[in-house]
Amino acid sequence: MHPSAEDKTARCFLRPAEAEDEEFLFRLFAESQEHLAAFKPNAELYMSLIEMQYRWRKQSYSNGFPNAVDAILCLRDAARGSSPVGRILVDCQPERWRIVDIAVLGAHRGSGLGNWAIRLCQQRCAAAKAKLSLAVRPENRARRLYERLGFSTTEESLLAVEMEWVAPFSPAAESKDEMELAPVTRTLVSRASQNAAVALEIFQLRFPGMAAGSSPVT
Repeated sequence: MHPSAEDKTARCFLRPAEAEDEEFLFRLFAESQEHLAAFKPNAELYMSLIEMQYRWRKQSYSNGFPNAVDAILCLRDAARGSSPVGRILVDCQPERWRIVDIAVLGAHRGSGLGNWAIRLCQQRCAAAKAKLSLAVRPENRARRLYERLGFSTTEESLLAVEMEWVAPFSPAAESKDEMELAPVTRTLVSRASQNAAVALEIFQLRFPGMAAGSSPVT
């Protein structure tokens, strides 16, 4: 019997990306390059294109977002321990956070993990009183997920859709947020920004059906 989406989100957590994650990040990137599928019959050319684009994107992120928080999304399994299944890269500025990159391995897509990571980011962004933005390709199915999570389109072109989320800062919403969060006992990811010291505290979201006294993921 396969675990439900709720089971998976109850067992997921974030940890800082390390140098040892490079191979996993390359595999994660390669999976998402569907537009290069036509080159697959020529394996050498295909891998050359993937490697070139991966290096270009890595350098682009480093230049454009040198202080972004880079976190690996992991699943903990009782039999096999924890394993990386995704990645989220967030640039945290005082008034605006930006999800620079978010990806989940194909085998785990549709299981609620991306939803969990974005809601987590929304909660922390709301606490920082900042807006949250991201960009997505117009044909990417993830756009529908972002819309369901409250993101609205601010700009659209043939290549990219810019989207933004603004937290509802009403007392009722803040009270609801507090009820839905179970704090983890330590900060898993933190990094100093050029403009401000930013700590991205990781929380476990209590999804419907989870007991109120559930232990936080650590």
